[in-house]
Amino acid sequence: MRRARVLISAAVIALLVYLFAREVRHWSHFDWAVFWRNIRSINAADAIASYAVIMIALLLRAPRWKLLMWPHQPRTAGLIPPTLIGFTGLALLGRPGEMVRPYLIARNEGVTVSSQLGVWTVERIFDLGAFAVLVAYAFFVGAGLDTLPYITEFRRAGVALLGVVALLAIAALLLHHQGERISQVLKRIFAPLSPALARRISSLTASFGEGVRSVGNARVLLAVAALSVLMWTLIACSYMLLLHAFPAPLRGFSFPACVVLIGFSIAGGLAQLPGGSTSQLMVIAALMNVFSVPSELAVSCGILLWLCGYMAPVPFGLVLLRRKHLSLRSLTQESRAGDAQHASAT
Repeated sequence: MRRARVLISAAVIALLVYLFAREVRHWSHFDWAVFWRNIRSINAADAIASYAVIMIALLLRAPRWKLLMWPHQPRTAGLIPPTLIGFTGLALLGRPGEMVRPYLIARNEGVTVSSQLGVWTVERIFDLGAFAVLVAYAFFVGAGLDTLPYITEFRRAGVALLGVVALLAIAALLLHHQGERISQVLKRIFAPLSPALARRISSLTASFGEGVRSVGNARVLLAVAALSVLMWTLIACSYMLLLHAFPAPLRGFSFPACVVLIGFSIAGGLAQLPGGSTSQLMVIAALMNVFSVPSELAVSCGILLWLCGYMAPVPFGLVLLRRKHLSLRSLTQESRAGDAQHASAT
């Protein structure tokens, strides 16, 4: 798993280098006066509205997590602090902070860490599925993308994403019924290659199966799917509001174009560094290379998207950490220790 992450990170960074290399000749003409003029000309109302919408989308994760914990029914309000703290950890520490949220929820609600790791895994699948719905709309129903460079490649990537979601849905059905058996079979297959890898794969499979089984019935499934699509629609609306806070050509960005931009941000997140820097750089590169936005305007927009999007929960998370006398680094260490313990016990 670690080697796969390194390879993915290397691929994303290589893509970033390629995209920026294409524009390197323009950077010598970067006009800082134009950059600061763009910053000063931002429509504050649109920027504030964008921030509010992204926070609403973030808070919707709490009721969705509650549904995924079925039949255990925690209070939605009790899931909001771990959500804000968890995404603060992700923003400030990168991937090591990602396990803070399931760990905190497990500790607060008196359930096992493994069950919440399962919920987290299933949540990621619903995120991917909801984004795939937006991609399908943007590429095959929405208008305004036909003139983009690489549009054929983007559509192929969209089809591939839909295929991945379909395969994950099939895997979820199999794990719902045969999760324990599949976990043990995978452990036996990979054990001769690497006992540590075998335990990790078995742990992930077991967590996934446990999370899938928490989606107890069709009604819960539909509610989670609806919340997921709503949440990602709000994220795209937040992007559009923020882009419209800038002068043309950003002011004219359509909803489908914002979905494409989110896709680049997600791709940058695969090589996650603390502070979301790779996502920010990927968005700036896409604005310049795909949408032909001037470099000064692209950088201005990338910075504000980072502040209003990726770093949105940080002020609230830090306040909650202080009020609860918690340390983000200690929570991260405890959550990683709990994850490792679960893996070794599987």
